[in-house]
Amino acid sequence: MKINKNYPLSLAVDSFLRAMDGTRQPSEWFFSEEPVQSARPANYRVLEQEDLYEVKFLLPGFSRKEISVSLEGSNLTVSASCGEMESEEGFGKKPFNHSIEVPDSCEKGKVTAKLESGILKVVLPKSKKPKAVQVKIA
Repeated sequence: MKINKNYPLSLAVDSFLRAMDGTRQPSEWFFSEEPVQSARPANYRVLEQEDLYEVKFLLPGFSRKEISVSLEGSNLTVSASCGEMESEEGFGKKPFNHSIEVPDSCEKGKVTAKLESGILKVVLPKSKKPKAVQVKIA
């Protein structure tokens, strides 16, 4: 589909679609035979500090009851379900599910999670490394 560049609305729609997804042409958005994905891509950040790892997930509109955090082996999985609130028109919350691999240096029994203002913060404390001891040679 070719966009008529003589009409301002066409230019605005073309610009909008390119901003939404730079890898696809506008004609592919409307006439593609592949299904539209229902889950949004993961939006998260991992910060490493001296004594812990902090993973922040962007989950706007979800409550604590709708979010699940699990740690199985070395995989941290965060999922969020919408329940009955999901809109049929495609607007609003979308289901979320993402797993990341956790380093072996984390204390898995001390992992905490907190949801505040649509941001889920998962704290993974690092294991304490034993300090080196100097041994005197007799």
